[in-house]
Amino acid sequence: MFLACLALVALMVQARLNLLPSHDESEQTESRPISQIARQPGFIMAVLSSAFGNAGMNMLMTSAPIAMISHHHTYADAAFVIQWHALGMFAPSLATGALIKRAGPTTIIRLGALLMLACAAAAALLGTGVSAFWVSMVLLGVGWNFLYVGGSTLLTGNYRVSERAKAQALHDQTVFLSTAISALLSGWLLQQAGWQFLLGVTAALAATVLLASIWLAESETKVPQFAKASE
Repeated sequence: MFLACLALVALMVQARLNLLPSHDESEQTESRPISQIARQPGFIMAVLSSAFGNAGMNMLMTSAPIAMISHHHTYADAAFVIQWHALGMFAPSLATGALIKRAGPTTIIRLGALLMLACAAAAALLGTGVSAFWVSMVLLGVGWNFLYVGGSTLLTGNYRVSERAKAQALHDQTVFLSTAISALLSGWLLQQAGWQFLLGVTAALAATVLLASIWLAESETKVPQFAKASE
């Protein structure tokens, strides 16, 4: 009932919007093929950060309550951990934009990858108590925030205004597919291989993003890329 009411409110707000068509001359500039856009190191880095960040976060978030209950924790304990995880996911957004403006999206992406690695390390080293799950899931939430917001910001520097729709579409479709696949595999992998294996998968995804960010720095690709893209 709550979701139905929420959807109704959203529908009422959207029905009152009157978006004027854009007449920006920059949107009439030549648009490159999506294959050319997607080959840019910055674009690849952005998609990897967003997609792998979502996959790693979603895989652990989906399986963590099941893992906690299998380790004889109560439903209330699992709910407590996920509540704090959700807070870790979204509360940092109050500061993430300012951090990106100060340090750049690539630095924030690296920090997010390191936090996700710290999540896996904490869960592996601290055991399976409630406090271990709490620490690891909070780290996971903050790490996801930095990876997703950082990746989304980096993306905007790697396409022209006329290429915005297809570049964003490719990015979002990749992110949603990675999220769906990780959700589909999460429970099965937990049953077949266990919680420690899921931690290893998440660590591998985070390490891939971290290594890719080093490759991006070596390719000397900087944000914003509008000037380079229009050359």
